[in-house]
Amino acid sequence: MANRDQLEKLRQGAKAWNSWRKENRDVIIDLEEAALSTANLEGVNLSGARLSRAVLIGANLAYSDLSGAILEKADLLGANLDYAMLIGTNLQGADLSDAKLRYALMIAANLRGAEISDANFEHANLFRATMPDGSTHP
Repeated sequence: MANRDQLEKLRQGAKAWNSWRKENRDVIIDLEEAALSTANLEGVNLSGARLSRAVLIGANLAYSDLSGAILEKADLLGANLDYAMLIGTNLQGADLSDAKLRYALMIAANLRGAEISDANFEHANLFRATMPDGSTHP
């Protein structure tokens, strides 16, 4: 379950959240199973966050930093991840159907078992990413 205090801070918006993150660099971000559908999280720093089974349907995560985050089995149906940093992000078993990932930086991301039907990876950098079928992108 998500940390209620962290979830409340995140709901205050990217500016408040990112400021709080700068002041609390050593805090483990636990947003597992968080309900954040349609949330505007543009530009938010969620690097290293635990977001397993989070519901982010239609959320705006454009320009966000999700590097090293754990999004196993997260529901990102129709989410906007354009220009997001997903370096080393674990998206194993996540639903990225209809998600926008244009220009996303996904180096070494784990997409094993992820649902990516109709996702838009236009100009995304998938270098060394593990694809849904377990193969590694060149």
